[in-house]
Amino acid sequence: MNPPVFPFVACLRVILMSLLLCAAGAAQSGPQALAPGQASQRELAGGQSHIYQITASAGQYLEVTVEQRGIDVVVALAGPEGKPVAQADDDARSRGQEMLAQIINITGEYRLAIEPRQKDASQGSYAIRLVLRAATDQDRTLLEARQLIADAQRLAGTGKLNEALPAAERALNLREQVLGAQHPDVAAALDRLANLYRDKGDLARAEPLYLRALSIAEQQPAPGHAELAGINNDLGAFYLIKGDLVAAEPRLQRALEIWELTLGPNHPNLARALTNLGRVYASKGNPAQARQVLQRALAIRERELGPEHPQLLNTLNGLGGTAYGEGDYAGAEPYYQRAFRILEKTGRLETPPGAGMINNLAAIAAFKRDFAQSEALYRRALAIREKV
Repeated sequence: MNPPVFPFVACLRVILMSLLLCAAGAAQSGPQALAPGQASQRELAGGQSHIYQITASAGQYLEVTVEQRGIDVVVALAGPEGKPVAQADDDARSRGQEMLAQIINITGEYRLAIEPRQKDASQGSYAIRLVLRAATDQDRTLLEARQLIADAQRLAGTGKLNEALPAAERALNLREQVLGAQHPDVAAALDRLANLYRDKGDLARAEPLYLRALSIAEQQPAPGHAELAGINNDLGAFYLIKGDLVAAEPRLQRALEIWELTLGPNHPNLARALTNLGRVYASKGNPAQARQVLQRALAIRERELGPEHPQLLNTLNGLGGTAYGEGDYAGAEPYYQRAFRILEKTGRLETPPGAGMINNLAAIAAFKRDFAQSEALYRRALAIREKV
């Protein structure tokens, strides 16, 4: 049986916004004015960036919609003092839509930067549209819901699931009140909340939330719901935890198919489904097939994210678990050690995922008959779990 794989949510939005706005400022001599109601289409490729200038007043609601036409972009907004204000990077498809919304607090000149998500992206184009009007209570409610979801993800990433749940539940309630029960943004909130219940071990509450999210996402018109593949992947991971491999595999295959079709063969999102499929194959007693998809997932993540990115953790744990399940402890140890170093570097050893990885290394030390090291590691893992 494979040791458990723990979720990880990384949050680097403020840093990314700062870098993006600085890069955009260096990429062209001056910003292009963007007025409300003005529609503009421009071509963009990797290494390029565009800056727009927006004049806005305190109390206004600012909404920028960017239709991606063959290129995935990141949209970032900076205030009059140059400080990052908001970012949109939610739709990973090259033919999807990014929407940035913000209520303006300070009157002045704002800068909007648009840059390809991938530095080597082929040329595509995008259409941009600005809405600028007096903010309403509904605007404030929806922005509160967005912030609550971000807070829940941040808390979950540090293992604080009990603190994350109320934020995610309130976000769902706010979106349902304003948007109705069948809105696409409600599906996204349902999926986030279901993930928290799943990770907390409350599978009875998670499943109906996933199924409702999937039902909403599947009803969206072309080009479809931006998170349809993600919901299928999350539901597949849920069935995997539940031990229902028959239900898990088709959901994960569906997620992989959608991501390959919409994102291409090397996007980091594919690694999510591949990693979960690897766990399915290992659990079904097919380690060779498990290694094949897990190695593909690892190669994608290393190429796109680097060798020490936190998103490598589940894949490394999966490869280690596959070798461990075959009794190949020498083969499992390098993957676990590498995952350990990533957790240590990111300050996450004192969390449930860190305890799980230490536990894995303790088991390997025992099989190597290094009992002193094994006992020390087991005691360390136990202390972390008692603490958290």
